[in-house]
Amino acid sequence: MDEGLSPERIKHLNYMASEVLAFLEQQEVLSVGEIKGEHLEAFMFRLRQRPHPRRAGGLSASYINKYRSSINSLMAFALNARASPFYLPSMKDRKLDPKKVPTVAQVQRLFQSCGDNLLGDRDRALLALLYGCGLRRGEAHLLDIGDVDLARGSVWVRRSKTGAQRLVPLSAGTKKHLERYRFRARPLLAPHGGTENAFLVSKYGKRLSKVGVAHRVKELCREAGIGGITAHGLRHAIATHLLDSLPLEDIARFLGHTSLDSTQKYTHVNMVQNKWKKE
Repeated sequence: MDEGLSPERIKHLNYMASEVLAFLEQQEVLSVGEIKGEHLEAFMFRLRQRPHPRRAGGLSASYINKYRSSINSLMAFALNARASPFYLPSMKDRKLDPKKVPTVAQVQRLFQSCGDNLLGDRDRALLALLYGCGLRRGEAHLLDIGDVDLARGSVWVRRSKTGAQRLVPLSAGTKKHLERYRFRARPLLAPHGGTENAFLVSKYGKRLSKVGVAHRVKELCREAGIGGITAHGLRHAIATHLLDSLPLEDIARFLGHTSLDSTQKYTHVNMVQNKWKKE
């Protein structure tokens, strides 16, 4: 059930599945055969009533949908089925705020803010993966040297949030940034590279952490004079910008979305940003 999933995603799935099983036990449901759709619906209802632990209001729709995904995986596994027989409707998340999605001009400023040194080459490679390849920060963090095939012009995402592996093609510009980092900067940042298989490394030659990925994007935004943009915002940006030249289905495959619903939200942002260009 966990093949291809990132370690963090496996941890979250296990935690959520444990919580579901504990709830079922409270309802005196002690075997798989006793589980009914109404039991799972009651659990989801309780989630929607739960207050957020760190701010006012309830849990976000996206967080609740993660529980839904966990329940579906758990039921399919427990019943030895290809999919869960129980229908649990997903919660609609709030619209993506166009102001939090970088424009093409802002992305260009981010690349320009990278230094003309080894770490600058690394930062451009990081931006190329987050924006040019649409990788999530966890996917960029887990990327190994062997996953980046510069000869064939592709990146193989083996460990993802959803567990679905995908092959991401490289544009000429993205490939240029990755090549410069791989062959010029990385050997000097990690001179004993045989002991560290990570593609992205810190100034100490160790795998760049998820926190490190987020921190570098935040710092580059500060240096470029751009506020409110995150590492995941760059993934939103490439999806939005690709809508000018690619159909929705191709973008969904590029991002590793299992449902077009996840990709559809970018059409609104694309429309707003194109309107800004004309004003």
